[in-house]
Amino acid sequence: MAVEIVFGAALLGNISYYPNPLVASPNTTIVWHNTDEILHTVTSGLIENNIKGKEFDSSIILPDMTYVHTFSEIGEYPYFCILHPAMAGKIIIVKNETYQQTNQSAPPPSQQQQQIGQQPPPLLPPPPPSQQQQQIGQQPPPQSTQTSPPPLAQQNTTQLNQSAPQQIAPLNQLVGSEDFAASGTINSTLYTTNGNWEAIGIWTLSVSEGEVTSFDTDMAWNNGTSAHTHEFHNFEMDEDSDDISIDSEGGITIEGGVMDVGTNGVVSWTNVPAEISIQQGKIITVSVDHEETNNHFGGQSVHGIVTSLTPCSASPGANMQIPTGGC
Repeated sequence: MAVEIVFGAALLGNISYYPNPLVASPNTTIVWHNTDEILHTVTSGLIENNIKGKEFDSSIILPDMTYVHTFSEIGEYPYFCILHPAMAGKIIIVKNETYQQTNQSAPPPSQQQQQIGQQPPPLLPPPPPSQQQQQIGQQPPPQSTQTSPPPLAQQNTTQLNQSAPQQIAPLNQLVGSEDFAASGTINSTLYTTNGNWEAIGIWTLSVSEGEVTSFDTDMAWNNGTSAHTHEFHNFEMDEDSDDISIDSEGGITIEGGVMDVGTNGVVSWTNVPAEISIQQGKIITVSVDHEETNNHFGGQSVHGIVTSLTPCSASPGANMQIPTGGC
């Protein structure tokens, strides 16, 4: 059986996963397919109870990738996306007899019913909104309780989803390198008492001779009713920090540094301790000291996608060679 992570899922709440809930019998294998263009997870538990990943956890699911899990025990299994906690789903495992009766009494809706908007049969969720509907701003099905973001956030989301294809150098060209440039997009959600804040934006990183020469991030934050921006600038490594290089799996860890954190273009906090990491050349995580930022980010990190990671050089080479992509 299959569950689709639908296009634009981060803004769709309980219709982010389709079908939702999904009813199955014991020993059923379920495949989640990320048809969106950003990162998601399938993590068991409830975000409000801080119980996560006990039954199953997909970790990061890249666009057009899948996660598979087999359910052997009868019960209800809620799950959500760690990166976008408003996304919630449920798997219901019932005994074989009940499953067969459910399927007989509630056949799937016909294509014509979905197109004209008739109510689907009991126990089956409405069809997911099409990509075209979301792009032109049509209202998603009424079962969603997610507040629609203002036009600016919708425009930024569209721009993010239309970002350039990845330009990642082969791993054998990156391993051990202390001179490289990386860039990408931010797409993350912070779960706070003031609502779920969606962040979209861009980031760039340059490393030369094992030290950060620049790291900049510009983000727009929106919780459906209000919005503001945040900026990360002026990153400086500690003098005793280890040299930065790319490990054998494409990972990068930058510990022991400080940077300025801005709000709406004005620096709010200076010299904030921060860490930057890249996992497998695909995912970036940025963490700031939460006491130094008045716990503004709710004790949570910001995540994004790596769209470019290439070697570079700031030093002229032999035979009058001048680097075109300096770090």
